Amino acid sequence: MDAGKLQEWMQIVGLFSLVGSLIFVGLQLKQSHEIALANQYQARAAATQDMFMSMQESGINMGLLGKPFDEMSPLEAAAKHNMAAWAWIQYDNHFYQYNAGFLDEESWQGLSARIRTRYNRCDTRYVWESVRQFFRPSFVRYIESLDDTCETSS
Repeated sequence: MDAGKLQEWMQIVGLFSLVGSLIFVGLQLKQSHEIALANQYQARAAATQDMFMSMQESGINMGLLGKPFDEMSPLEAAAKHNMAAWAWIQYDNHFYQYNAGFLDEESWQGLSARIRTRYNRCDTRYVWESVRQFFRPSFVRYIESLDDTCETSS
């Protein structure tokens, strides 16, 4: 085989090696992204579980948090307030993760429904008003673009 043919074959082999390497790197990136998504999902689940466990350990029945404030004990009212504040911090984090690509569309649809429900809990809207200043402007704009049933019921 002459030198020209050998060089052509070496270039072809080199090209296939390069393409193979790029495919392998792409697969590794995809797998890393899927692992990051799974880790974020697990972290959200753990945070929620921790919150529920702390409520249980303090003797607060989550079902009682639907009562009006004037029918609650001071401990229940404080728990309702704290749960609302905790939820807004979690939702800001979820919104960031969704926009950064670490939260899939299916998960976001469920979370955005919970966010709309939380925003339209008129008895705890004051919590949003007191914490909104601490969140990123994009999250505040998103929340305040939601339908507001509290405005119509006031």
